[in-house]
Amino acid sequence: MIDNLEALVALAECGTMSKAALRLSVTQSAVSKRIASLQAQLGKPLVERSGRRAALTPYALHILQRTRPLLGELREALSEEVADNTGLLSVAIGGAILIAWGAEVLAKVRQENPGMRLRINTYRGPDAIERVRSGEYMVGICFGRSENTPDLETRYIVDETIVIVPNELRPFDFPAAGELRVLTTAPQSETWSFIARQIRRGERQWGVKIHVENTMQTFQAVTQMARVGFGHGLVTLGVARAFGVPSAALVRFPAPGVNIPISLYGRQSTLARPLVQTFLESLKRNLPEQY
Repeated sequence: MIDNLEALVALAECGTMSKAALRLSVTQSAVSKRIASLQAQLGKPLVERSGRRAALTPYALHILQRTRPLLGELREALSEEVADNTGLLSVAIGGAILIAWGAEVLAKVRQENPGMRLRINTYRGPDAIERVRSGEYMVGICFGRSENTPDLETRYIVDETIVIVPNELRPFDFPAAGELRVLTTAPQSETWSFIARQIRRGERQWGVKIHVENTMQTFQAVTQMARVGFGHGLVTLGVARAFGVPSAALVRFPAPGVNIPISLYGRQSTLARPLVQTFLESLKRNLPEQY
């Protein structure tokens, strides 16, 4: 039953049998058989063909809504019990964090803890959190806190500073008044909503209105677009440095500045494990000096 439900979850998230098979590391035929078996057990249709994609029926969506949180908890309950700080730890990490410092720090964590086996993959923040929620990964490293994920808890790691990459890296000073037009990450993202709240508070002190004139899906893309002349880019300090933007070229916001926390996401029981606590302590210990 668990394998069959996992196949339905994968199909819901991936859209096609072939992509669901890749997610689960099984054949497309195996996915079809699992869903057919679940359909037979429940006695109601779960999938409707819609061109090349497989659309879930309203009943299937109802089943997923009820069982997905339970499936995540069940996966965790059936996983290997870890009594000490050794074992497998699966980590979903936001792409901007991995590029900025994550890969280097995770390598140091692995070297520092030879008994810890890390399975790591990178996603956009919301996707990483969803994979932790579903039980596919034990923990996630993402921007923000747990305000919008009440089923998960967070442990604070570090604050990431938000800076401005000047248009074509040409020097400029933060204006004393008026408006500053910028490019930044997608406005519908939780990351931007967190940043936007700080900017709105800061605007009253700065006397400057920050106007977002264009958005990209990632800070990496924003950095590159700013470098080649599409406007000033509002990005994280770690991404700007990872892309080789000189520190002297970066423009920082006036006090109180703009920052966003990076947190470790996971279920309460998972975050309480010695293995995860050791991982978090080692992660913090190996952060670059600027953090």
